[in-house]
Amino acid sequence: MAFQYLVRVGRSYHQLGDAQLGEPVSWLVHARRRERGTRWPKLSCFHQVLLALVHLRKNETPPQLAAGFGISTAIAWRYVDETLEALAS
Repeated sequence: MAFQYLVRVGRSYHQLGDAQLGEPVSWLVHARRRERGTRWPKLSCFHQVLLALVHLRKNETPPQLAAGFGISTAIAWRYVDETLEALAS
């Protein structure tokens, strides 16, 4: 069964993929966080993956992502980079 996620970015809402993609990638991000010893992340691993998916699928800018997810622009950039790095490894 596919699940759709409605994510608000800026003033618009986007429907994103299903758990078949988001969940395995969030486990990769989780493993990467444990390797680095990341403490007190602003978003859960799953929401970090959703943020990266919004960036890749909708070409949203980091300021738009930051506004939609309630984080700073610098953290939005870092989360996109970390997710892509986890996928590349």
